[in-house]
Amino acid sequence: MRRLNVCIACQQRSMPPKVIIDTDCGVDDAQALLIALTRPESEVEVLGISCVTGNVQLSRVVQNVKRVQLAVGTNVPIYKGASMPIIGPSGVNASFWHGLDGLGNSGFQDVPEGDICCGNFVDGNAAVNIVRLAHEFPKEISIVALGPLTNIALALLLEPSLPDLVKELWWMGGSRSGVGNVTKSAEFNAYGDPEALKLVVSSFPLVHCLDWQATLDHGLEFEWFEQLLEAHDSPHSIFLKRISSMLITQSKESEYSHYGFLIPDPLCMIAFLFEESRRAFLDAHVEIELTGIHTRGMTVVEISSGKKDASGWPVAGRNGTKCNVRFYSELDMECVKQAFENIV
Repeated sequence: MRRLNVCIACQQRSMPPKVIIDTDCGVDDAQALLIALTRPESEVEVLGISCVTGNVQLSRVVQNVKRVQLAVGTNVPIYKGASMPIIGPSGVNASFWHGLDGLGNSGFQDVPEGDICCGNFVDGNAAVNIVRLAHEFPKEISIVALGPLTNIALALLLEPSLPDLVKELWWMGGSRSGVGNVTKSAEFNAYGDPEALKLVVSSFPLVHCLDWQATLDHGLEFEWFEQLLEAHDSPHSIFLKRISSMLITQSKESEYSHYGFLIPDPLCMIAFLFEESRRAFLDAHVEIELTGIHTRGMTVVEISSGKKDASGWPVAGRNGTKCNVRFYSELDMECVKQAFENIV
């Protein structure tokens, strides 16, 4: 399979973008981490990986991030974050989908503490280190969040000026269509900590978002993905196949099978890394439902009509409410595929 260079924009930058990746590492998180960690250091600098409960419990998330780094040969610092949402016990767990180990029941042994090639713990928790790095590199860091936003919300509570200190925030979550995948109206990462999400979207001027609807609209053909995995026998491709096999089988038998193989977190990572992958977006004002019996965690979306306020900021609705979320509604699928090809 021919390798293509998908990062022309990155090559033109004088300095690689700095990023903190926040993850509840299941299979698709691990795929997204592979995409980021296998890029040349001249294209992206991953400063740290913060862990949060979501797809699996926090202890397994940490282990999975270590396992990915062991497979890739990187040693990015790992920050242990929130083991539960801001309010109450976690309302989500996707081990039924990602496997009890969060990596497709792939049978990897736990990585020993102190392994020199799997990331080292840094003193202090995730929120503390997010704030520390934001102060160390003001206006330089992008945060790419792939799970519930608990760590980001806690960092905001520690440092309310965080939105002014970081360059941008990307998030995989929510649903602009109002159709969820945990409840009828709530997407998994939004439902995982709605209070954290509400704090984040009300504090950051703009959240760059790949939502559940974008996930459904950008599924990979099963045949293409399976052929990719079978065509290579490099260590990276073997690891990718091992963690993805169970999910492929389950996906073919699921209610979402007609959409193809769904890759929510990789889509977010690809959109962040490769500007040329972004074909279309929708600006919107988003509110978070916290109390509805059937709608808790719902992202209530009001799409902008294209109007802007006096400062040039996009607004939505009759009252001209400022938009706070940019939904990327169309990605270049060739660019998406090339990102996976570059792993193997």
